[in-house]
Amino acid sequence: FDSLELRPLRNQVGDLTVEYEEKKHAYDSMTAGLESNVARIEQEVNDLEEKLFNYESQYHRLQAETQIFMLHKERVGNEVKKYLTPGDKKSIRSCNSSSSSP
Repeated sequence: FDSLELRPLRNQVGDLTVEYEEKKHAYDSMTAGLESNVARIEQEVNDLEEKLFNYESQYHRLQAETQIFMLHKERVGNEVKKYLTPGDKKSIRSCNSSSSSP
């Protein structure tokens, strides 16, 4: 090959190198942006999972407290019925406390 034949090829290599560098820069920028978005979304998912865990814990605690409240309500209702029953004026508490005393 003489230099006249190589010159267009060298120009083409130079043009392709510039195009490659531009596209590589665009790719690297896009990759960095996507990685940043992935990291942000992963952090958001972690935060939401923690909130979910806290809400589930609160839900189960409130369910247990509701059951306890309902039992207390039932006991109070039974004690009120006991007071309202003619001829029987002992409360459930006094029955329980007298039976547990020696």
